[in-house]
Amino acid sequence: MKDRYDVVVVGSGPSAIGLAHKISSNSSKSVLIIEKLNVQNGGMRNDCKISLDYRKSFPEEYWTEESANYYLKEVEEYLKLDFKDVGDISYYTKQSKKYGIELIASRQVHIGTDRSLELINRLINGLKENNVEILLNTEMVSLKYNDRYIVLDNGNKIGFTDLCLCTGRKSATWIQNIMKEEGIEFIDNTVDIGIRIEMRKDSYNILEHLYDPKFVDNINKVRSFCTNSGHALVVKEKYKDFYSLNGHALSSNYAPNGLANFALLKTITLTEPVVSGNDYAKIVGKTAMNVGGGNPIMQRLCDFRDGVRSKVEKFENSIYGFSPTLKTCTAGDIALAAPMKIISSIWSTMKKLDSVCYGVMSPQNVLYYPEIKKYMNKPKFMDNNFQVKDNLYIIGDVGGISRGISAAMASGLKVGDYIIKTC
Repeated sequence: MKDRYDVVVVGSGPSAIGLAHKISSNSSKSVLIIEKLNVQNGGMRNDCKISLDYRKSFPEEYWTEESANYYLKEVEEYLKLDFKDVGDISYYTKQSKKYGIELIASRQVHIGTDRSLELINRLINGLKENNVEILLNTEMVSLKYNDRYIVLDNGNKIGFTDLCLCTGRKSATWIQNIMKEEGIEFIDNTVDIGIRIEMRKDSYNILEHLYDPKFVDNINKVRSFCTNSGHALVVKEKYKDFYSLNGHALSSNYAPNGLANFALLKTITLTEPVVSGNDYAKIVGKTAMNVGGGNPIMQRLCDFRDGVRSKVEKFENSIYGFSPTLKTCTAGDIALAAPMKIISSIWSTMKKLDSVCYGVMSPQNVLYYPEIKKYMNKPKFMDNNFQVKDNLYIIGDVGGISRGISAAMASGLKVGDYIIKTC
């Protein structure tokens, strides 16, 4: 390892990979990727489904349709994956409009949690062939911007010409601390909070035509997120103060389990006195853990509808249709832990969705709470190349400029173009 690089990239998710690929393939600049874990990380690790639609994951305040589609085409060419065309969803589109919901359908591919590392390793090996250096098990602990170097957890100092922070939404608080130290203005007033629904796949019949449909209820500010089917699982994700939920699906190498799951998330925009989305996420997450005895809460839909808690036997008895795939949850009452504004909006959207895809409101379905997406830092950028100070960039989901794999990778490609042109 050298003591200075032209470009230092912190994080190894899709935005970091796209950035390093663009620079290393089109210039002689030296590139170093730093990752605090012992394996390449980021959004591609979990389930790994990738969609090609600018409406799905490109915030309109940072992207035009033209620029998003330009880089989506480049993402598709770089990944070399078999993206599937959308099936006949005309019925669902018509029904969605009838009930005031927007259906976003896009060409997409599903890799599977068990095969995601194959894709990541292929991309990483390509970077190494282009002389990109990768440093695992290493964390950046501080930035000395005026002197153009960072300090690592082992005490080493690494100089840079350009520094790109691509750490993903789980590092939102860490990025905030960097911005505060450097006097970078940012807004942190948004967070997504919701539930994950687990159901029989045949109760969500749109999946016959589209793997990951996205429904947006603009009235309730609720959207569906991260649909999984085939061998589908609900999983826990550990944050510092609480657990959040997520969905995975294994590849076609595994036999289907007949289940599907997806999240319904409500976007919360905060004002005084609580203005931090990350702070509010902690409040909501810790409340859920307190009510759930240290674990997330699960409840049969029939009990949630009737306003009674679910007991353990409701998840063990086959009369209720199926057993939950995430068993380390507390059988309980979501309404005791979730803010009314969030739950009432999601419940309203669920009833609309049931009119589009009959089965969403089936009594045996399992509701898990909470699913929390901590991101949307929204720094004050100097320009449309996601520069917050000269030669300092914040890229991907953690900066609020993308929501998902394809858009995060596109943001890395775009910044890579800019760095190459300004050399």
